[in-house]
Amino acid sequence: MKKAAIIAAAIVAVVAPPTWYFGSPYLAMRDLKEAVREGDRDDLAEKVDFPAVRESIKSQAKAVVMAEVAKQQDSNPFAALGSMVGMAMVDHLVDGIVSADGLRAMINKGKIRPQADAEVSAAPEAKWTITHKGIGRFTARPETAGGPAPELVFKRDDLGWKLVDVVLPAAGVGEN
Repeated sequence: MKKAAIIAAAIVAVVAPPTWYFGSPYLAMRDLKEAVREGDRDDLAEKVDFPAVRESIKSQAKAVVMAEVAKQQDSNPFAALGSMVGMAMVDHLVDGIVSADGLRAMINKGKIRPQADAEVSAAPEAKWTITHKGIGRFTARPETAGGPAPELVFKRDDLGWKLVDVVLPAAGVGEN
């Protein structure tokens, strides 16, 4: 009897870590999609680091705005004014996108920009491809028919996962 228990424990010790490594990201993505679909804000708060995601998107969007301003600075004397307005708009836009409602469109449809409810419900549901980035991270990218798409970055949180970053498409915020 002891020998059988030892063998069973050894099998579990060998099988459990790879099963967790390969399977848990899919479960985490499924759980995030379910929390978004249900609109469960408490559950979302456990699965998403909203402040980190907001800051990441703001810094990426501001970099895009600054690059555009730098291109136009020589030819447009109002470029500095435009950059100030652009920065204020980025903060406001990102705060609206990185919310339960904004995540609903992004997770369900693989789009970063806000959409009307009719557009969200009419578009087909996004299928996500998961890529492991070591033991403590994975990314999820929607399979889109064309055009750039956001990449979700998850970080290990104890034995679970938490969404900690959204990498915007290289083309910029509004291209999706």
